[in-house]
Parts: sequence; structure tokens; C-alpha cells
Amino acid sequence: MSPKTDGKIVTIPARITNSEAGVLKQDVMRLLNAGERKIIFDMSATDEINGDGLQMLEYIANYVTSVNGQIILCFTNEHILAQLARENLISYFKIYDVDETVNLVILRILSEYYDCYSDVTSINVSRDEKNVHVDIRMGFPYDMPLGEVCELLDRIKFSIVESIKNAKVVIIPHVTVA
Repeated sequence: MSPKTDGKIVTIPARITNSEAGVLKQDVMRLLNAGERKIIFDMSATDEINGDGLQMLEYIANYVTSVNGQIILCFTNEHILAQLARENLISYFKIYDVDETVNLVILRILSEYYDCYSDVTSINVSRDEKNVHVDIRMGFPYDMPLGEVCELLDRIKFSIVESIKNAKVVIIPHVTVA
């Protein structure tokens, strides 16, 4: 089986204790057996990792590295990052900051609809204390019916809002002429 390189997102629970980490280990092993080598942990809901959870994360990270894989942590809060650093585990993971994470998620979603639009002229991401603001300018063929454009914009916006906690999305369409 050839290795996959696009990455698979795994949502991590609010607490990582021994039992949750055991389930996570099974999920990661299943992905590795399916050929995934880039595993992205969405840590947006994670607030606590106990000692057993830390040990299991270290085991998982060592195993993934031993098969030439990589674990990327996204949306990781400062408390969890500090905890990983204290336990000398931070080097086991690639850490994406919020902007990198948001852009990765947006690009993954846009790639799902690649054949439906003609271009993306800009993606702007900004943050305030509570929200992530996403502004996208997209081009559509001049002969695409407005109803289809609106439906597509709704689907893309819904996908982004479902994938990025507290996202406020504005998509501005424009016509492209071939």
C-alpha cells in the first residue's frame, strides 16, 4: 500500500486520559494501516491531558515517527502546549499556529469544490478575542446560474463554520470571463 500524504484530521477529545488515549491509539493505528503518514490532531476541544494520556501520546508519536509518519497539532491551547513542553514532548509534534491551521482547513475545504469555481483571488483570515474571521473572494464562470453559485457558497461556508470553531465567514463571489 502506498503512503498517503494529504493528511487525515483526527478530532481529539476534551480530556486525554488513559482510556481516551487508548481509543486515540487505535484510531491512529487504523490510519497508519490504511497508508496515512500525516495525521493532524485537531486539539480545539482539548483542555486536559493527564499523566497516562501524556505517556500514550509519547508512545503514539514514537510509533508514527518510526514508520516515517508525522503528527501535526492544530488549534492547541497555550496550557496544553506548556504541558507538552514541560514533559519534553513538544519536539515529537509539528505545531501549526492558528493562522496556519485555519488556512490548512480552508484550503482542504476549497479543494473539495475545486471543479465548481474558476478561481480564488484572495483568502484573508483575522482574529479577535472570540472569533476567526474568514473573507474569501472567489470567481465563478459567467454562465453559471446564480442559484448554483448561491448554493455552492452556502455549502462552502457551512463546511468552514463546521470545521473552524467560532468562524465568521464571508465569501464574495465575482464573475470570471473565459
